[in-house]
Amino acid sequence: MTTAPFLTRFIGRRRDVTEIRRLLGESRLLSLVGPGGSGKTRLAREVCDDPDVVWVALAELDNPASVAPAVADALGLPEGALVDRLGRRAVLLVLDNCEHLIEACAELAGELLRGCPGLRVLTTSREPLAVAGEHVLWVEGLPGDESVQLFTDRARRVAPAFTVDAANADAVVRLCRRLDGMPLALELAAARVRMLPPQRILDRLDDVFGLLVTADRDVPARHATLRAALDWSYDLLPGPERDLFARLAVFRGGFTLDAAEAVAGPDALSLLARLADKSLVQAGTDGDSERYRLLEVVRQYADGLPRAADVAGRHAAYYVAFAEEADARLAATACGMRWRPDRCLRSARRSGCAGRAGAGPPGGAAPGPGRASRPR
Repeated sequence: MTTAPFLTRFIGRRRDVTEIRRLLGESRLLSLVGPGGSGKTRLAREVCDDPDVVWVALAELDNPASVAPAVADALGLPEGALVDRLGRRAVLLVLDNCEHLIEACAELAGELLRGCPGLRVLTTSREPLAVAGEHVLWVEGLPGDESVQLFTDRARRVAPAFTVDAANADAVVRLCRRLDGMPLALELAAARVRMLPPQRILDRLDDVFGLLVTADRDVPARHATLRAALDWSYDLLPGPERDLFARLAVFRGGFTLDAAEAVAGPDALSLLARLADKSLVQAGTDGDSERYRLLEVVRQYADGLPRAADVAGRHAAYYVAFAEEADARLAATACGMRWRPDRCLRSARRSGCAGRAGAGPPGGAAPGPGRASRPR
């Protein structure tokens, strides 16, 4: 099954293209996973130029029962007994936009891979299929130079004379960084260049959802605005995950598990893992510590959601206790004293902040002497 070509240039991600081709040679199931607007479909199309590729677009389907018929139609096979009919044919099957039909896609992919030894499956989704043998490649924002290239290329579509020069280079770089290098956001921002210079676009990013919309008539509704792209993800969340997602908007610049538990309670870890799986939270580890963050446009979206009244108080209490702990540690170090965390905790309790917020002080081991820990 052939698909209509994109009408814009593919920019960057050459390392990803090479890695995907390598992984497809080693694995029979590869999932490209990332947030809405990160360019998963475009990346898959760049890789899948082989005549044995069968592409199944799932975005417009809304019934799990329609997945198997759509695959059969794409393969040119009658409905039913797909495994028998596909047999040992060498095929690369691409399931594009699986997230809203994730269970049906996982079940069908598993069944076909077990029964059809010549089949490979590539999926694009906002979360992994979570089936045996799956390899996951996380699709993130473009790095700095590639994001500037993409912004410049798309800006020239609407303003052919646009160039990045000494007068606007700093604004363009900061704009791309502020948008976390996300291709959809960059393309929507670039469309504004006809009306606003980069610095003015950057100045207005606090209203990112009102600013970044498209007038193109052939764009899928879920990609017409940043809000629509995030609505698509948010609408798929169950209630507890929605609640945590809204609470996490209180963090600017990242947080640890301790901090998340302070604002959301002891069950935060499992929910946080689910949000990370669904590409709404970016997760990473550095040595023996963990760090999480929301992309800035994602954080702005979450900040506009209703959330529990106690979030701000819990957040403030955590950082008051953290600051007191760090202050006492530094003072003890300066005096040559041994650090006594119990004294700091008693001080935090006397201040009443931990009790008011219903959350204790930060957990975890204290950093080594003479080194203040990073705010969480």
